[in-house]
Amino acid sequence: MASSSSSSRFGFQITHSSPSTNARVGVFHTRHGTLNTPCFLLYTKEGTPPHLTPDLLDSLNEVNGVQLMLQDLTDKRDVFEAFRKRKDGGAHQFFALGERVVYVGIRDPLLFTEGLSAPSISLDKNSNSEKKETLTEKEGFITTVNKKGRNKTKLDDYAKIVNSLEPDIFSGMSSEVQFHSSQKRSLKALQVSVSLLDSLLPLLAPHLKRGVFGHISCTSNAMHRKNSVLEISKREVGGFTISGIDTGETLSERNDAIKDIVSMLPPEKARLVTGPGSPEDILNLIENGIDIFSNYYPHLMTEWGFALIFPLSLPFTQQKFITQTSYNSNNSNDNNNTASSSSSNNNNRSSFYHEAANKTVVSIPHTELLDGSKLNLHDPFFALDSTPILPSCQCFTCLHH
Repeated sequence: MASSSSSSRFGFQITHSSPSTNARVGVFHTRHGTLNTPCFLLYTKEGTPPHLTPDLLDSLNEVNGVQLMLQDLTDKRDVFEAFRKRKDGGAHQFFALGERVVYVGIRDPLLFTEGLSAPSISLDKNSNSEKKETLTEKEGFITTVNKKGRNKTKLDDYAKIVNSLEPDIFSGMSSEVQFHSSQKRSLKALQVSVSLLDSLLPLLAPHLKRGVFGHISCTSNAMHRKNSVLEISKREVGGFTISGIDTGETLSERNDAIKDIVSMLPPEKARLVTGPGSPEDILNLIENGIDIFSNYYPHLMTEWGFALIFPLSLPFTQQKFITQTSYNSNNSNDNNNTASSSSSNNNNRSSFYHEAANKTVVSIPHTELLDGSKLNLHDPFFALDSTPILPSCQCFTCLHH
């Protein structure tokens, strides 16, 4: 659990750094607690972590930060303001988050990645398109998508949400673009982001201004990246949010762009990334100097019915990979045979795990996930299997299911 001893301090402190890479270990102090970086922020829907009961969440001692997404908050701003006045409490009290560090983000990393939702901002107030949301410099707003449809959040409404919820850290209102956006679109997004940040800061309560994270666009255009860093670094921000990652770029392009941005950022401020979620992506970004991750990956794997089984010891040595052929769902005979051989299944699986040294590849419907780090729990092979998901694992799931 996050400690409250740091409530009187705010800022990022580097404790260790790698001599051969940009990786670093640090401590990020906030009003409600401390984040030991690198770390991830737990994904929530409307302030509630999906699939986790309060007692299970409390048992996860390493989960010290949670993320709230703007699309889940924008239609409740009057409720938050009334709660703040009545109870003198913000997001920690309203969502019963205790002493965890709370981050409010503009971009939902899950929906943005799937192309279902993206902050949409434009300075074209004369647009004739009925479907395109527009933004004037005087009446700036950002559009998001939630279960009620498209929502417009104006700049003063966003400031009202932040002032009412009092998050520890939050992204400045900004225009986000994808990695391969055109030079014209990237330039317009930078102009809008800088203008919005300058307009937002005076609207914030004084004690919250140090928690705003300036928005840096990670695009394929090196000049745009440089201008984005230079402009945002001039402002009084508590850290930096790097966006545009996991939007169609190759790993090589991502690495080059991140290294370029990190080399220009002041080292004394924390760096947060929205988007990538897989363990491989996280380790790669840590090596490139990223501190905090706005992450949806555990939630997505749970929704798809996968269990993460990758080893936590490094380095991986002499690991064997075995591919388990999944059953064709249309072959009822194979399914019946599988369901009628529970004891045989358990014995085969024990040998299967022993041979694979806990590094098992199981064929799954999402071929892009064949990386040896997951089990497809919907596979009929496990239908009547009563053994733990991962033998010798001490997590709650393996001990109780």
